[in-house]
Amino acid sequence: MARYAAFAITLLSLLCALPGVAQPMPQPRCMRDAEGELYCAQWDMGVAVRDGEGGIVCAPGACVRSSDVDPDWFCSSEEGGWANVNLEGPVCQGGCQSPDQNSCNLVNNIDDNDE
Repeated sequence: MARYAAFAITLLSLLCALPGVAQPMPQPRCMRDAEGELYCAQWDMGVAVRDGEGGIVCAPGACVRSSDVDPDWFCSSEEGGWANVNLEGPVCQGGCQSPDQNSCNLVNNIDDNDE
């Protein structure tokens, strides 16, 4: 029995080390653009990311890129939802959508500690 448990723990450790299986880093709800303007996702559990042109775009859930060279984001359509990339490409909770600037709110008079 102990041998089986050791094997299971080793197998789980290896699976968690595979790309696309490990938990992604949390993404911020708010982000500053190049001019220093602060934009926040309109959802409490939404995310803000920088698009390929340096602008801030937002989505209801987590976002991923399909590769390091692909500038396009794929985001969960569910608030607080997950997004990941597997061998077949991006996979998102509730389906994938592109983030957009209309989903961000420009925030004025905010403390840097609130980001």
